[in-house]
Amino acid sequence: DQHPNFVDSIFLKARYLLSVEDLAGVSKKERTDQALEMLMKAEASGFIQAITDLAYFYDYGEHVTQDMRQATIRYQKLASYGFAYGWAEFGSQLLWGRGIVQDEAKGLYWLNRAAEVDESTALDYLYTYWLGEGSLEKAALIALHNAEIGYVSFDDDGYVAARLLSRELIETNQDQQKFDQFLRFHCERNLM
Repeated sequence: DQHPNFVDSIFLKARYLLSVEDLAGVSKKERTDQALEMLMKAEASGFIQAITDLAYFYDYGEHVTQDMRQATIRYQKLASYGFAYGWAEFGSQLLWGRGIVQDEAKGLYWLNRAAEVDESTALDYLYTYWLGEGSLEKAALIALHNAEIGYVSFDDDGYVAARLLSRELIETNQDQQKFDQFLRFHCERNLM
């Protein structure tokens, strides 16, 4: 195992090489290759941010050829280390079968585990999943929860889902105050 400060400096240098536009005498490909090699060294030492960066790079094809299997391996590692972001990403990989055999039940387990600690990525994925499944009530409840914790990233469909749920809440006289709070928060957000 490498000394933590040494690993941290490797990671920071890799980040620098990936961010700099021009470095005298070094091509972009050389910088990228060198940075990726450094990130993999830091990853091998268990450096969480290096694992996170590489997972993202493989997931979205940034600096590397997109490889969902490599992304999933790293998200699973983050999940096993107890990071909520890892739980969310690994759950989404399972839920939609990206880089791993699809397992909806396990995917929802990991996403719900992350959502329990208000991990924003998990909340986005669950909202998208329930909306896609046609469960406007569950999608709207996530939207309401997001408003309560001050996290709102859903699109107009979320607003529509919440409005549909509001009709049901108004008709049954349930949670009207909670919905009013959501509506105020959403309107303030849109006015900014």
